[in-house]
Amino acid sequence: MLIVKVVLQALSSTESDWTQVVTNVQHRVWVNVNGTFAGELQFEGQSNEQAKISVDQSLVSEGVNTVRLTAQGGSNDVSLVDYIQITYRHTFAADDNLLRLTAVGGQAITVTGFSGAAVRVFDVTDTSGVEEIAAKVEQHNGAYSATFASPRVGERKFLALSNDGRIDLLGLLRIKHLTYTVRIMQGLL
Repeated sequence: MLIVKVVLQALSSTESDWTQVVTNVQHRVWVNVNGTFAGELQFEGQSNEQAKISVDQSLVSEGVNTVRLTAQGGSNDVSLVDYIQITYRHTFAADDNLLRLTAVGGQAITVTGFSGAAVRVFDVTDTSGVEEIAAKVEQHNGAYSATFASPRVGERKFLALSNDGRIDLLGLLRIKHLTYTVRIMQGLL
């Protein structure tokens, strides 16, 4: 199930340029995800409002997705968007030979979807102490999977990747903290 969180905010009366536009009326806003009706938000006047709307995961496609908000109360129904947040489950399957994941330490985790056998797994919970986790790599129907378990307890952040030429794994091991910081800046983590 996919959760769409929409936060709408009306302007306060101190923001005089907008007070003639944002009125004290009943607001009705339809939420559409990729062209499909997902739900309606209703609130009064110049207040902040948020809603969590559950929609079927099949409404989301890989790549760009569109959330459209449409006022239903006529020309006086004006709302401002504070933010929209989409939360969804992701399988433990690598995208383009890379997967960032959060899981509980001490339990076996299998990540699928790698194109090569050179799969490495790192515990990146502590950025100043990145640790490589031993993984058992297996091939199934032309794809590879890696099964691993962190010896550490509690919620852990992992990075599982296959060396497909994009990522310098030896550099990642040699300069753990610096490399991890650079990778964050490059959007890989």
